[in-house]
Amino acid sequence: MVLPYREYARFEYVIRAPWPFDKNRPLCFIEITLEGSYDFLHDMICTKIMANMSSFRQANVKKFWLALQGLSQTDCLLVHLQSFASNPVHYTMPASIKEGVPLYYLPTNSVTPMLNTQLNVKDSALNQFASYWRPVVNFDIKVWQKWMHTHRIGLVLEHDMPVHKNVHIPNSSSRFLVVMYRQALTSLTLFLTSWSDFVLLDGQAYIKLIKEDNTKPPTSFVLIRMQTKSPCLVLRLAFLGGTPGFVRHGIIKELKMKVASLKFPPRGQKSDKHRQEKKSPTDGEPRTPKKPPLRRDWSEIQCCVLLQKPVETILIRYERVPHDMSKLEDQVMQEVSQFVPHATQAKNKSAANLFNSLARYLMHQRWVWTIQQPGMSSISMQSIGKLLATLAKIRLQEGFHYSLTGQGIVNMMVEVEMRDSDVDTVDHGRSKQRPTCVVQYIMFPPHLKTAHECFSDDEEEMEGPEEDGELQIVTECWVEPQSGHCVHNPQERQHWDGITCTQILDTFFPLDLECISSLITFEHLLYLCQNSVIPADLDTIVNVRNDVCDIVSQVASTIKHVAFPFPSAFLIT
Repeated sequence: MVLPYREYARFEYVIRAPWPFDKNRPLCFIEITLEGSYDFLHDMICTKIMANMSSFRQANVKKFWLALQGLSQTDCLLVHLQSFASNPVHYTMPASIKEGVPLYYLPTNSVTPMLNTQLNVKDSALNQFASYWRPVVNFDIKVWQKWMHTHRIGLVLEHDMPVHKNVHIPNSSSRFLVVMYRQALTSLTLFLTSWSDFVLLDGQAYIKLIKEDNTKPPTSFVLIRMQTKSPCLVLRLAFLGGTPGFVRHGIIKELKMKVASLKFPPRGQKSDKHRQEKKSPTDGEPRTPKKPPLRRDWSEIQCCVLLQKPVETILIRYERVPHDMSKLEDQVMQEVSQFVPHATQAKNKSAANLFNSLARYLMHQRWVWTIQQPGMSSISMQSIGKLLATLAKIRLQEGFHYSLTGQGIVNMMVEVEMRDSDVDTVDHGRSKQRPTCVVQYIMFPPHLKTAHECFSDDEEEMEGPEEDGELQIVTECWVEPQSGHCVHNPQERQHWDGITCTQILDTFFPLDLECISSLITFEHLLYLCQNSVIPADLDTIVNVRNDVCDIVSQVASTIKHVAFPFPSAFLIT
């Protein structure tokens, strides 16, 4: 093997071993040679002339030795990993490790794993066991693919229930809460602890030993690393080099199946009526009726939903509510100020660049809903919170999942199966990995649009009755471009069957319009009934505008404004 370093220099590896290879007695001879021109070798190796070199040549020499040192460290790491089966100390677990005590843990405010203090650190067998796994726990996940067989399993966690009302509207301290996923994460962590042979790093890394035969010692292992960006979570799997492909895919298939079957722990005792299984009148076999997502029992809810695509890389992330909802780009860019630290400015710029890149790739549609015009009857924040919670329940009923929450911004996503029209139906049914389309639905907290400020993100202004402006809520959706049309949707999302990814954008508005109009109309009618000062003239309070085009205006190419769809009799005079 040859590793080029410069056009006039290279590293050459020569590996020799007897054939056929004996697994019980592995024997390899490795020879490393540096080839290059005389001038290059003289400059790099001869240390006597270092003092007379220019700074440029000294930098090149230093870079060469760093590269050589990196190769040496990598070689030592590979030799260390491949020596797993050669010494029983490497896979002989102490009793405390077998009982589920993690070998390493991550101290607070530290990135360096430490040996668990619950273990007997004076035990020589434990120290030998821990010395082998120390390089493994410190192995950088970014370079796994260079030296190991790597795989990923993407999933989204199910949220804790019920969802707090202050996810959509601020609390008394003007702060928003976030959706939690503790139950699902705990269930997944407990499963990985029981499924693996021991916990390498508390709550993050697990080791499962691979045996060719249960009566023989293990020959390899798989490292499972859990990357948590709640609720989107990725399980990274790394197998030792040389692990057969059928073994790797068998373990991955088993892990996926068991993770997908995880359920929430049951709450309370159920009656015998709910515990009995329904019998089919034709064959007499037990039949489980399909329930909508919002009507499932606690023990019927899956803790994790497997994802085919790396959804965490294309999630739309808002660091804060945009100042101007009529614009799409540069949502998180803040004004450059001498009071803003340079690191914060760099972070904001990076986030803005990522947002703008995704905005050019994903298809987008935004709706700005005016739910209260200036001078009209006041709508409480609690009512707006119920409205946003109802929209979220509609999305949950359609199969969406919470993917990001923060600052009152709620992002929900679903992965839709697609079928390419150009691909034959038989071939599509045989294919194991079918194309999917990721759909995101985002809800923003209520905004107050005034004449002085386009859109305010100050929650205190929303609560002030003296503030004159339009109270608005904003919803939007992002759809990943994917050829073909939607197939195999659940019953609650059957209106998506047969449509393309472009048509998905238009499916949200009719349901949202019906929901928002009904709830806001109810709030205003309730206000009229509770205030006898306002005359109840039915001829003036009936909304005669039945055409949706009268209330919807195009603000930008992908942004629509839905005007206040109620009569002028609600004005307080």
